[in-house]
Amino acid sequence: MFIYTDCQPPLKADLHVEVFLSSDEEVRKDLQLRLCASALVLRVDPIAAGSSGGFAILNKSYELLRGEVVLKD
Repeated sequence: MFIYTDCQPPLKADLHVEVFLSSDEEVRKDLQLRLCASALVLRVDPIAAGSSGGFAILNKSYELLRGEVVLKD
């Protein structure tokens, strides 16, 4: 997975990543998923003039959860 961001973690850092997925289709509007993963930073692309920076991760383990997505402030 590649994540575009203004601040990058260090190379080889261990991360916990959560990705929220939902469907806009009327038939599957009730389907909401959350991907929770333990990951390792493999590559860091620094921010350059006119381009976004980011980093690539390798999922070491993950869990796909179904149900209502609750966002906390």
